[in-house]
Amino acid sequence: MAFPALLAAVRVDLDEDAVFRTDYRGYENPPILHRKETLLSSEDPRRPAFAALTRFAEERGLFVQPHLIGNRKGWQARIAEAGLDKYRAAF
Repeated sequence: MAFPALLAAVRVDLDEDAVFRTDYRGYENPPILHRKETLLSSEDPRRPAFAALTRFAEERGLFVQPHLIGNRKGWQARIAEAGLDKYRAAF
């Protein structure tokens, strides 16, 4: 899947010396992972393909108002608004 839902997240608070974990597997509207290439080293062989996917999404306006697309429902709505429903399974 090009833009997968997050399964889990870890947040580290260095000031409080605390670690917080969130498991999203049971969430109806989990966060969506965008711009995967930014999480990889420059040598990672997957980086060019992920960057091309990001450009495709940017060119179609999918990242406009990013606060509206952070979760599955908002992302799916944006895909529909862009007329890309036939690609929904890929996104």
